[in-house]
Amino acid sequence: MKKRGFTLAELLLTLGILGVLIVILIRATLTVQPNEEQVMLKKSYHELTRIVHELINDDDMYPELADESKEGQYFANTQKVTYKGVEYGGETDSDDAKAKFCKLFGSRLRLRESNACDEDHTELKEGGHYVTTGGVMWSLPITTFVTTTEDEDGNSHSESTAGTIYIDVNGDAGENCFEDDDECKVPDRFKIDIHSDGRIEIPEDQDVTRYYIENKNTRKNIKEVREIIKEEKAKQAEDKKDNDDDKNDNDDNKN
Repeated sequence: MKKRGFTLAELLLTLGILGVLIVILIRATLTVQPNEEQVMLKKSYHELTRIVHELINDDDMYPELADESKEGQYFANTQKVTYKGVEYGGETDSDDAKAKFCKLFGSRLRLRESNACDEDHTELKEGGHYVTTGGVMWSLPITTFVTTTEDEDGNSHSESTAGTIYIDVNGDAGENCFEDDDECKVPDRFKIDIHSDGRIEIPEDQDVTRYYIENKNTRKNIKEVREIIKEEKAKQAEDKKDNDDDKNDNDDNKN
């Protein structure tokens, strides 16, 4: 029996098909690869939420105050407590009082290195207070979570204020920029607000941060994400206008 091998045309066709399949596979792999900054932000946000909930519900760390002048209490309760043999907090408006939340938060992180909670490391320009084992840099608010003012009659009034946690998801690596920096191509620093009652909020102007946290992992670049956010806001505004128009029409019909 005569043996028959592959012809050159058949080999070229086979190689061509394999090449197409490889290209498709590479594109599919790139598509499912997550946005590293988004993944790390979501992990950090989960860690932040866990720690805040642990602290706010721990009566040993933040016992209920008898002093009703402390607006919001909870994190505004800066009285001294002891945790694992270490003291946290102190007299009202003292440096120890302002550092209580920062130090207690850091005590719940898996740390690689830490700095003193003695001053605000605003926007991480001073390197942050903590770096976790995963390389995430944290800067915690140095605050008593309450502002006291006096009126014209000399009466004191307290008002609850939020503190901001700054997170750099890749430490010294990356672009080291926030989304509100016009020149930022890949934001790797993010801002999360913490209120004295334990509420966690994303600042109104941090749309990309909110998108990253609330949506599945994406490979879209910052321009594409901003375009999606712009379209979503336009749709929301249009839907609101339609609802308002319907409400006005119904009111007119009733009249």
